[in-house]
Amino acid sequence: MTNVAAVSAEREGVGPRGRSAPPGITLMALAGFLLINVVILGYAVYVARPATTHEAAPAPEIAAVGAEAAAAPQEPPSAASDRMVTVATPIILPDEAVVKGKYIQHCSACHGAGGRGDGPAAAQLFPPPRNLVDSPFRFASLSGGEEELIAGLERTISRGVPRSPMPGFGGVLSEQMIAGLARYVLNLGSADLIAITLGRVDVGTRPPTTPELIARGKKLYTAAGCVTCHGESGHGDGEQARTLLDSTGRPVAPADLTSGLFKSGQGPEDQARVILKGVLGTPMPAYEDALVKINRDDSRDLTDIWALVAYVRSFQTRPETPAIPSGARLGAVPAPDAEMLFDAGHVAWLGVEPTSLELKPLWQRSESITHVDVRLVRTANKLAICLDWRDGTMDVVRDHQTFPDAVAVMFGLGDAVPALPMGVRIEGHEPEAPVNIWHWQANRQLYAVEGLAHALRTQPGRANPPWRVFPLVDERSTIASEHDIDVQIPLTFLTARLAGNVHENIRLLTYPVLESNAEGFGTLTLQPAEQQDVRGVSLWSNGMWRVVMVRDLEADDPADVRLIDRVRIPVTFAVWDGAKKDRDGMKLITSWHWLMVGPWPGARSDADGAAEDSLTSEEAQ
Repeated sequence: MTNVAAVSAEREGVGPRGRSAPPGITLMALAGFLLINVVILGYAVYVARPATTHEAAPAPEIAAVGAEAAAAPQEPPSAASDRMVTVATPIILPDEAVVKGKYIQHCSACHGAGGRGDGPAAAQLFPPPRNLVDSPFRFASLSGGEEELIAGLERTISRGVPRSPMPGFGGVLSEQMIAGLARYVLNLGSADLIAITLGRVDVGTRPPTTPELIARGKKLYTAAGCVTCHGESGHGDGEQARTLLDSTGRPVAPADLTSGLFKSGQGPEDQARVILKGVLGTPMPAYEDALVKINRDDSRDLTDIWALVAYVRSFQTRPETPAIPSGARLGAVPAPDAEMLFDAGHVAWLGVEPTSLELKPLWQRSESITHVDVRLVRTANKLAICLDWRDGTMDVVRDHQTFPDAVAVMFGLGDAVPALPMGVRIEGHEPEAPVNIWHWQANRQLYAVEGLAHALRTQPGRANPPWRVFPLVDERSTIASEHDIDVQIPLTFLTARLAGNVHENIRLLTYPVLESNAEGFGTLTLQPAEQQDVRGVSLWSNGMWRVVMVRDLEADDPADVRLIDRVRIPVTFAVWDGAKKDRDGMKLITSWHWLMVGPWPGARSDADGAAEDSLTSEEAQ
């Protein structure tokens, strides 16, 4: 308090003992005081400045502010704390070599080792993966700074991109690793490409959405030519939709506006930004010059931009379902009734809270399946995984150009999270272990229930009855004779069976769920019939599939996922829609999540608790 009083007295020209100070001394004291504060402030700014990606890679001890910390809303300061300064928690960037290794492991399968979009999985994706070297970053920055661009990259890596194969890694990779990957990806592009990505975008203030504003947007939608790509109904099916190419000559699809999912972001300001500035590297043009009017006072009138936003958002036909993009912890709860494991329609499933996981199409089209709901229950010796997803057609027939609905669960057998494309082997990265896949298919469930020969003869399911239950069959259906098979199996698949295709093995045709292992493309290997241990039960009703897969917790086969002696297991899911001609790599997938079976009640040990408390990100394992 003495120092504060002394400073206050000096500001009033009074010395410590009440004597007036000479004017010269007073000015010198004030100048010195200001100089010291300027030096302190300058040093603080220097230390806190963000590292730019055009400089040499910073040493690990240099801190960088992560996107999550930078974007987190801050509570308004109270009267007692209005002088406090909020400081974002710094993130220590990993070593550059470690970041590059994670890029090779998780990104290069699609984007390629050099970032040119030519990875081994690229041919199976539409739109193809971004060329990070030659293609500009697609979405302009609202603030115009490089820090905003880095934060945007961090959000993309963390959450993925809707309506695209780009998965999210939030909750799977650490914030430090995601921050490092964002800077690594940024450095793959040239300085010129980065420069054209930056630029402040002023979207103005959003006006109230009224019927008049939407009507105005509808007229502009046609007049501005939006209809030629996005179509009259907004499904992305305009007359020019199939001819569009990006800046590198690769096909690109216009957005399905009815989905309510926008790659640039889900907020109205995000859509306004895209309409104003277009999407770099794509045929989506900028409408700033055409639709923004300049008032007499040189202010900008963005009414037409916001009218288009209002009309575009009116296309959304269904409410948004909150789904987790990545890193969800899927815990198994004790089964309220053991019989529910073998009955997809059991009322006890309604008492188990589901977790909604976001699905992303590997091959973009008009999509109605956006998420899968996951429930897990266990008994003392079994685990059941219940999967629900919306599908308007029950596709149970497999024939020429006719494909059944299907769903799969994929587990990492090692402790580290594998590469998402079936744990693929990539130059520069050796997988820790194969992946284990449980794959359910509707036609095999039908064969198991109704008998193979009868099911193939009658070809049921084409009329899509209002509901159908496929119960669990403990005893596999048996084959009456080889002659029966030769007569009843469609000739399309007879050649494959005679050629020894494992997927046409007679002994496996009536197994609703098949177990396999893989280490990338072309390595999928079905387990022998005597080692197929997963049972399947399903129900289709009113446009909704429910599939339950059941397996013993104990597993003697080293190719099977260990369910009870691991704190958490990397797991991902895939869905095939037969009506959309999904098959093989054409499907919808989730990002990686965590399966946590947990101990049976009463069997928990202190070691289990300590292990769960120590759960951290992949890099800390």
